[in-house]
Amino acid sequence: MLVRRVNNQWFPTASFNAGVTSVKVYGDTVLAVGSFSELNGQPCMGMAMAVNGVWECLADSDMTQNLIYDVIKHHDTLFVAGTIELSPGPGRGIIYKTTGPWQQLGTGFVGMNGIGKTLAVYHDQLYIGGSIYGYEGNVANGIARWNGTSLEAVGQPTLYGVCGTINCPCDVYDMVVHDDKLFVSGRFGYVNGTPVTGVAYWDGLSWCPLGGGLLMPVRSLAFFQDTLFASTAQLDGVQINGVAKYIADTTFAPCSTTDVVHAEGPIQLMLWPVPCNERLNLSGLPGRSLEVLVRDAMGRERARHKVHGTEYELDVRTLPAGAYTIEFQGSSPMTSRRFVKE
Repeated sequence: MLVRRVNNQWFPTASFNAGVTSVKVYGDTVLAVGSFSELNGQPCMGMAMAVNGVWECLADSDMTQNLIYDVIKHHDTLFVAGTIELSPGPGRGIIYKTTGPWQQLGTGFVGMNGIGKTLAVYHDQLYIGGSIYGYEGNVANGIARWNGTSLEAVGQPTLYGVCGTINCPCDVYDMVVHDDKLFVSGRFGYVNGTPVTGVAYWDGLSWCPLGGGLLMPVRSLAFFQDTLFASTAQLDGVQINGVAKYIADTTFAPCSTTDVVHAEGPIQLMLWPVPCNERLNLSGLPGRSLEVLVRDAMGRERARHKVHGTEYELDVRTLPAGAYTIEFQGSSPMTSRRFVKE
């Protein structure tokens, strides 16, 4: 069932016999895709559209059951991503329709696992994320771009799985455009050779790592104003089974540059005891001046300290019991860790 909310009340708008995974609205047009095979009691394989509240099936009559993950309208063309396979193949995962029947986009994704899972338009080009594995013969890994003629990789090097090479799975589950950048989340462990935990962004020229101790896969992203939120089961080893937000001391800067930058590595920090009660010991600091910020679970600053040396003892007696984030301003990249006060 798909419902709409009017004047603080929910009303049914269409009846599907199975799940709806994505809904998009373009003016008076609503697009819905999912795993359903019926729309209002009539056969319909996973794709439907409503114009001014009147629903119709978008799937071709000869289509078999598929799981459709996402749908997007770009110019006058509809694109859907999922487990779709169209004859004659051999690709799968991404199809399109302007007029007439649905067609495979380019060669689609090859291999046993090719699935499109998320769609976005960035700089007027279509981006497709999903289970796209380079080692199975695809030109892309995790994410592909349609250049109007063919599918191509996004950046070199591109996203890699947790083993840091093209030889392990790399999946993109969600994408969102914000501040002229394309943010992606999923199951990947490296961008541009830098370790990440399932979240990164593309600035149009290069992949930019985004730190943080999220537990992969990160299945969903969203921005509220300029704050990035992500779904995760753990944050820095602490079970949360919910949503985390990214707090940065600067905006998301482009990481493509013509300047020569001598970057320093991240702080190799250790915290103990965790949970703590009166004191939190820090070791592995770089030995130069840093500013230590303690934020509560809502992101509010609760304490600030100047630190110089390789070790520091943080007094936490005035903090209420709960989960906190400790940040080190003056490190590059900025380092943060979580701890729990009992």
